[in-house]
Amino acid sequence: MADIIEVATHEFSEKGLAGARINVIAEAMRTSKRMIYHYFGSKEGLYVAVLEEAYRRIRAIETDLHLDDLAPEDALRKLVGFTVDYQWANPDFIRLVMTENIHRGEYLAQSKAIRQLNVPAIEGLRLLYERGADRAARHHHRDDRALRAQVGAARRVTAFPPSFRRLLMHIAIMGSGGVGAYVGARLQAAGEQVSFIARGAHLQALQADGLRIEGALAPIHLAPVRATDDPAQVGPVDLIVFAVKLGDTEAAARAMQPLIGPGTRILTLQNGIDSVALLTPHAGAAAVRGGAIYVSAVIDRPGVIRSPGGLHTIVADAAGGDPVMAAFFAACDRATALDAKPSNAVDTVLWEKFIALSSLSATTSLLRAPMGLIMGHPETRALQRQLIDEAVVVGRAAGQTVRDNLADEIMAKLAALPAGFRSSMSEDLERGKPLELPWLSGRVHALGLQHGVPTPAHSTAYRALVLYQHGQPAPIAR
Repeated sequence: MADIIEVATHEFSEKGLAGARINVIAEAMRTSKRMIYHYFGSKEGLYVAVLEEAYRRIRAIETDLHLDDLAPEDALRKLVGFTVDYQWANPDFIRLVMTENIHRGEYLAQSKAIRQLNVPAIEGLRLLYERGADRAARHHHRDDRALRAQVGAARRVTAFPPSFRRLLMHIAIMGSGGVGAYVGARLQAAGEQVSFIARGAHLQALQADGLRIEGALAPIHLAPVRATDDPAQVGPVDLIVFAVKLGDTEAAARAMQPLIGPGTRILTLQNGIDSVALLTPHAGAAAVRGGAIYVSAVIDRPGVIRSPGGLHTIVADAAGGDPVMAAFFAACDRATALDAKPSNAVDTVLWEKFIALSSLSATTSLLRAPMGLIMGHPETRALQRQLIDEAVVVGRAAGQTVRDNLADEIMAKLAALPAGFRSSMSEDLERGKPLELPWLSGRVHALGLQHGVPTPAHSTAYRALVLYQHGQPAPIAR
């Protein structure tokens, strides 16, 4: 097998992916094309295997450099010298990288093995840079302006060729509240470059002390993190995770324009069933991908996200194997406490979450109670089931195919949640913040009216909470 890789490496590096011929490789190995296809599936599969071996070799040698044992300047000098010498001695590697640049890193993005190989390399570069910056600051070797300029240059990852950007995926979190910050933190911890778009006291805390995830499952503290309230400071990225509250969608969609480049994808994890349609006018249908996230995560205090545990899963549009989405799924696969599953039926996924979320948001907000208490009392448990049943009927009336056992499945999942679980809408209600009510129970209520379906429980929830839709009502003057 190793001999096939050697021969294929030379063929691909000399002729590129398009020009390489499997029959030439087979003849050189005195084997058949059928045998090669048996092991690698296709010419593209063999090409990916060649890339994986090429990166495996260089990363193995880099590990033996022991840069952590050297002063930052000496470590950087040794790394640069090694890189130049290696590339000079291995022209096939350079040609493979050039070929992959032509393909905009498409095949690197498909390889989970390559992305795993590059996590320690990229993290090592980041730590080396930080050691050097800290040393310079302590010894006053550079003034503040020079240091800021170096930081800015280091962060402009979009200047690198596509093959490198596929190794260092740049993700912007548009809306770094509970859900957005949770996802971004897990992805940064897995080795991706993440920029957090935030505001107010939360932004100040992120910039000063980094980001903390507190809870029973995999607590972390990331410092530093890249955080700003100005997307123009970040520039075009590979992926935007759009996680703002639904009421802020239009303003955030306008603000995110500097993040969008020719190959940028926008993964919306917003609640409800309307997000893709709301974002498409701002970015185009080809760029927007729908997704649903199942996680309990809220801002406990500035810079700190509280997640009590339970689910931490994203289900997102597979988008026909789109390389950016494939890279995102691979990143989540490496992450701790963050799973992601591709789906070819994302509309159904969004509706199923909508049925569950609109119903549990209604109970936890109306009753001001966590899920453990709601499911533990027969009357409130019956209310929970009524809300779910109403949303199921509305979904079918709206033309959705809803599984017969969905309501039973949702009730079982709610019963299995941590006893203290509450919806983000109930948290917002308690804090006097605007609610996503119009897109949850309000949407079920509106669809019921549109299709002639009674929704007494959801209509009651909507009408009982509508005064708080924009936050705590102002007191009436007497």
